[in-house]
Amino acid sequence: MPQLTQDTTKRQRRSIRLKDYDYSHEGAYFVTICTQNKACVLGKVADGETKTNEFGKVVNERWLEIPHHFPDVEVDTFVIMPNHIHGILVIHDCRGTTTYCTTSVYNVRRGDPMGRPYIRPRGPTPDSLGTIIGQFKAVVTKRINKLRGTSGARIWQRNYYEHVIRNENEMKMT
Repeated sequence: MPQLTQDTTKRQRRSIRLKDYDYSHEGAYFVTICTQNKACVLGKVADGETKTNEFGKVVNERWLEIPHHFPDVEVDTFVIMPNHIHGILVIHDCRGTTTYCTTSVYNVRRGDPMGRPYIRPRGPTPDSLGTIIGQFKAVVTKRINKLRGTSGARIWQRNYYEHVIRNENEMKMT
């Protein structure tokens, strides 16, 4: 019987992020996050207006709490729709610069008898847009699943859409 192997060349997703752009840098970012399968779990549209439900209120509360967890982030305009959220997050460059130097004595694995360097794990850079959105989605998912009694159910689609706002004109248009 032939052995089945996964062909990784066909299944790699193309990143929608700007190549070589550091999403932890100071700037304004327009973000859209969609619910899983675009299901209308955050509210409904009635008489031409969006009415959020208890899950939409969870999203609202957690979005406003982002600056409490990320002090250098400001929440600007946002809107919650039945199946997605649009919002502008502004990252201020108030943080000190951190470098990950593999030759630094401070960058050695704790307790490693060989003194091997610590290699930062893959994933979003700390305090980057990806980290902020990831934490927001995780907290909202956990809270909504608790309210619904659906432990482990997905609330959000994988990934999110972002646009780097580059000037005042773009800020006014979003």
